[in-house]
Amino acid sequence: WDAHIDHLIKKCNSYLFLLSRIKVFLSGRNIILFYNSYILPHLELCCIIWGNCSFTLEEKLVKFQKRARVILDCDFYTPSSELFKELYWQTFPERVTYQNNLNV
Repeated sequence: WDAHIDHLIKKCNSYLFLLSRIKVFLSGRNIILFYNSYILPHLELCCIIWGNCSFTLEEKLVKFQKRARVILDCDFYTPSSELFKELYWQTFPERVTYQNNLNV
């Protein structure tokens, strides 16, 4: 799964870079809509297919999610868990658990 996840992260990084460049022109709501429309679907597909990947690959995906904090003008020292709760986002491991419960 290494090549697949690396490709996914590369694609999502390009969207994240674009978002970091245009965020000055967007409202906070539109920034979140952009993330939810262009990046989150890739992570959800990833969650369904690669949910049983190794811990190191899972950590790559979690680190990408944490890097998404650039889209918000929040304090850098705000814990990611608080930020995710505020935005109603799930971490990759939480998504895997949720998807597995749906399929049971």
